[in-house]
Formats: sequence, structure tokens, C-alpha cells
Amino acid sequence: MTEHESTPQDESKPIEQLAESMTQPESNEDTETSPGSHSSGAMDNEGEDAGRTSRDVLYESISMQLVGAGVFTPARDFVDVVRQAAGTRVSPRDIAAIVSQIALSGSEVSAEAVAEIAASSSGGRSQRQQRNADQWRALGAALALRELDGSTDGQRAFVGEARRIAGRNATDGLVLQIALALADIGATFDAETVGKLGKRLAASAPDINPESMKDIVHSELRSLHRAERADAISKRKTRSSSGARRNPASSSNASSYLSNPGARKLRPGRKNIRSLPKKGSDGGESV
Repeated sequence: MTEHESTPQDESKPIEQLAESMTQPESNEDTETSPGSHSSGAMDNEGEDAGRTSRDVLYESISMQLVGAGVFTPARDFVDVVRQAAGTRVSPRDIAAIVSQIALSGSEVSAEAVAEIAASSSGGRSQRQQRNADQWRALGAALALRELDGSTDGQRAFVGEARRIAGRNATDGLVLQIALALADIGATFDAETVGKLGKRLAASAPDINPESMKDIVHSELRSLHRAERADAISKRKTRSSSGARRNPASSSNASSYLSNPGARKLRPGRKNIRSLPKKGSDGGESV
């Protein structure tokens, strides 16, 4: 085998390796080293790992999301195209959140779609939105994907309405987790549903593992739907029984008519009086 030939293992790289290669503009091939040079090579690798910044990790995450969605454009190039389409300097963190939500919705991931959502979910972030910033970004993308107000003001309004329904024990963090879990499972996505679930989970929220939040929300959503159906059936039965109590006479008349539908009906005000016998008759009564 010559040095230019490739092995079968090279033809199918894992997504992580492909994403890493997309974030690096150039990669030097490994050269053969002497046994004494292995320690220096290890030190160089440690230096490279230590030199990686949070931005490098973010771009690698974007690359993995793009590869998973079938987009093989390098992450830095994709970010540049999004910024050109949006006409503004969109944050890579915003792009990462939007790409994730588009992929979860099953829609096609493209720079134009990301730029459109980024434009509709822009706005100045309050100090409140600096905490759990990534979740706020994801909420804005989820709202915009559903043609709701995904701007920073719209995000605050959504969370505020959900917290009003959930009660004072529900925090922004809990509401955001529930909303994103609903978006992840493709369930009903509105402030009322998020608030009702928040009310059910607020007491146990400190003990909930964030990794299991999606399963818990899915289970609680089914319980909520069952309770709402049972309540609706109970209200219908209550209305029908109260209507029967209000009109007892009509129900009794209807039952008597149904029991003897061929009976002779009298005009209003007339009584059923037997007539007296006529003179010259044989004494029998005539009706």
C-alpha cells in the first residue's frame, strides 16, 4: 500500500472528527518521529488543548449541529453567511441556539432560515436575561419558528405570563426548562401550558435533574390532559343535571305523554266532565 492510498476506515469518519476538521482551516499530516521525540509531541498537544478558547468550543459545537442537520459548510463560513444575510453581526451563540431549534423542528437548516429567525428574535437583553442566556436564546428561536414574538420583549412576555399562571414559586429557570422541553418533544407550545406545568412542578423543581426534565414534562403533560378531560366531563354532567332540576314539570309531562301517546287531548281550560242523561232516554248515561 502506498502512502497516498486510503484505508476503508478513512472513508467514514465519525461526526466529531468531521466537525473538528470543519473548524480547522488546515491540518498537518502526522510525520514519523523518533522514539525520543514522543514526549515533546505530547507536550505540544497539551499546549494546543490549553490554547483552545470558549469560542473554539462553540464553533466546534456549531459544526457538529450542522453536520447532524446535513450541512457540511465550515462553521466559520456558515456564521459569516448568516451575518451577511441578516445584515447584522449575529452572535455565534445565537446561531447555535437557532440551528438547534430548527433541527429539532424537523425543518431544513440553512443560513437564510437562521438569519430570518435571528432578525426576528433580536433586541436588547435585560439583566434578567443575562442569567440562563443560552436558554433565553433558545426560547426566542422556538417562538420565532412558531410565528410568535421571538424578540427579547416577546421572550420576557411569554415567561412572565407563564410565571403568572404557575405561581410565585416558579422561577425563570424552571419556566425556560419546561418551555424548551415542550419544544423538544413537539408538544403544545404556549404560555398557558407552560404555566400549568410549572405550577405542578414548582415544589419539586430543586430536586429535578435537568437531564430528566424532558421525560418529566412529557409525563406531567399527559397527566394534565387527563385531568382537563375529566374536569370537562364533570362540568357537562353538572350542567345537564341542573337543567333537569330547573324544569321538573316539563319532564313529568313529557314522561306521561310518552306513556300514553294516544290519549285524548283537551283544549286549555276545558275539564273532562261527564254529561247529564237526556230526557226520554232509557236512563243510561251518555258521554
